[in-house]
Amino acid sequence: MNKLSEIVWAVEVSTFEGKLFEGYQVPPDPTVLNKIYNNSVAMSRRDCEENPEFKHIIPYVVLTSETNDIFVTRRTSNQTEGRLHGKASIGVGGHVGPMRYVTVKDSIHVGMLRELQEELTGMDAIGTSFDFLPKLVGILSDNSNSVGAVHLGLVYELLVDPDRMESINIKETENMTGVWMPYDDALKVENYESWSALVLGLI
Repeated sequence: MNKLSEIVWAVEVSTFEGKLFEGYQVPPDPTVLNKIYNNSVAMSRRDCEENPEFKHIIPYVVLTSETNDIFVTRRTSNQTEGRLHGKASIGVGGHVGPMRYVTVKDSIHVGMLRELQEELTGMDAIGTSFDFLPKLVGILSDNSNSVGAVHLGLVYELLVDPDRMESINIKETENMTGVWMPYDDALKVENYESWSALVLGLI
């Protein structure tokens, strides 16, 4: 299927009545979350890909470890989103859409788990136990660039047991590379996409 034909969740910016924050909001405001869950509409990526009146909902999962490491990726020129080619990132995720008989909130959660399983190895057990389940920690809203202007990020943190770290890697290495590194080293990585820079406190 053509990526632009994909049906995704998007929320109209006017839903927030001009009060949608800018930056990284931690913890997530329950009012903003409720507006997302109650007002998202299903539409094709083609109809909202470059339409700043809508923001696609993107689960954005940051993998960290109990040893203070973080999983850092870099996008290659083979990825669909040309505006992010060559950018480094600490977030794994993608577009999510409706599921039959499932609420917006639950479909975002299921889509987030599916994205992890599609993009990373070592995720077979994701969501099957409380200690291997991403936790919602914040929301990203960044209108400073053309990508951020049409996306709204729900930021999750997945705390990985050191015994699992070696099994986690990128599946489609032609699209992305990934490596675990100490948090302090991750702060020195160049050319982060803006969402990652916001989460890391670099901007």
